[in-house]
Amino acid sequence: MKYLFTIALMGCILLIGCNNEDNLPTLFSSIEGEWELAEVRFQWEPDLDDLELPLDEYKFNPDNTFSRTREFDVEVTQFGKGTYVIEPAHEEDVNALYYVTLNYERGEEMIGNCEGGGYEEGKEYLFISSEKRLRNTWGECDGPTYVYNKK
Repeated sequence: MKYLFTIALMGCILLIGCNNEDNLPTLFSSIEGEWELAEVRFQWEPDLDDLELPLDEYKFNPDNTFSRTREFDVEVTQFGKGTYVIEPAHEEDVNALYYVTLNYERGEEMIGNCEGGGYEEGKEYLFISSEKRLRNTWGECDGPTYVYNKK
């Protein structure tokens, strides 16, 4: 009986381990690639249909590095780069599939976060929504919400 219990326990451990490994490719493939700004939402005023969006793109690489380019006009271009961490969202967060934390090495002036509340300097916090769009968290403190689509 002792051996049967040991074999059943080992089988459960193997199944749990396999399930976690199977989710990893989905997790990283959901972020890798290029994302471009598709819309900007404002909480304090109606969305502006005629708002001309700047070029604003993230590129996420398989080695957990990212780059960001923002171009306001021909003469003003900003570049950012650093590393990222992606993790599954909490079950109770029905609006998010994954959380993404960006650690900027360059271009920190591009970060759009709330101040305080657990936000660390030099980091930007994003999430992949249930609609499979990348969003910033700035809207939680009356900033604009930037929404990106994967190219």
